[in-house]
Amino acid sequence: MNAEGLAVVTGASRGIGRAVAMELAARGFDTVATMRDPADGAGLSGMRVERLDVTDPSTIRLPDDLRVLVNNAGVETDNLPVEFMAAESWRKLFETNVFGLVEVTRRAVPLMRAGGGGVVCNITSSSTLAPVPFLGTYRASKAAVTAIGESLAAEVAQFGIRVIEVMPGPIETDMLATSDQPAAAIEHAEYRALAEKMWEGRQGIRDSYTSAPEAARRIVDAICDDDGPLRYGCDPLSEGDRQRQVGARDAAVVLVITGLAHTALHVADVAIIGVDGVVATREALEERGVGFLVEGVADLAGLRTTWFADPWENVFILLEKVSRAARAYYRQY
Repeated sequence: MNAEGLAVVTGASRGIGRAVAMELAARGFDTVATMRDPADGAGLSGMRVERLDVTDPSTIRLPDDLRVLVNNAGVETDNLPVEFMAAESWRKLFETNVFGLVEVTRRAVPLMRAGGGGVVCNITSSSTLAPVPFLGTYRASKAAVTAIGESLAAEVAQFGIRVIEVMPGPIETDMLATSDQPAAAIEHAEYRALAEKMWEGRQGIRDSYTSAPEAARRIVDAICDDDGPLRYGCDPLSEGDRQRQVGARDAAVVLVITGLAHTALHVADVAIIGVDGVVATREALEERGVGFLVEGVADLAGLRTTWFADPWENVFILLEKVSRAARAYYRQY
């Protein structure tokens, strides 16, 4: 995608959203930074600032010539154990992080379709890639967006609309600073020791925080990357987590096609195998002849005779040879 046309960013009053709006404008997009209170957009130049509250449909007005939508608006809540998280907290968080995002997106799709295509960029979280205690509510909302994005990508590719997901790790924002304290779970005796351990671990990654402008640069790079995958990181920690997850999925594809389904389930813990979020059954692959390609590579790598001797070594030897071809195949569907 060339850096031109109209881009809308939700939740652009601060943090990642504000930085992304500034980066889009700097690259040449006609940018609209939206937020609940436009007064919070003071200081933003080279773009329009408009009111948009994703939880209030009456404020959602998207331009007809929309090319890029960045779904960044989101909230978090107290980091509590699931048993202590009130139902109202779940509803409040999902109202913004999921239902609000869906409402904006469903209005954007027909506009992009009429304009010949575009990009929907969903900002989620790399926390969904690991079982982080006390983030169940937040992670569940972001995981819902992941699932929605996968289905949406399959639905709208035919219209020239790309859907991507960016999964930030620790980015230096107001939201991160606000959460830079022990989880609220520490107030519950049953979970105090675990909360203390989590807080201690957080101290060790402070030197790995990424600035919001750098994260925004990577996000806009992803938006402009027509041949890229469904998912991206925007900092070293999230990109490392994402690559490890993609590696497991690629390994599962290789193993299932070569007939070692039980080992694939152990590696990826899935029955339907995915690469970069797009899924297909073994039968669907074989119908298109992809099984022969990957099975041939597996034979060359000696998988059938050496797999059980050192499984992970064999997986990553195969990944190096197969992942590029596998991703190129999946992007067609």
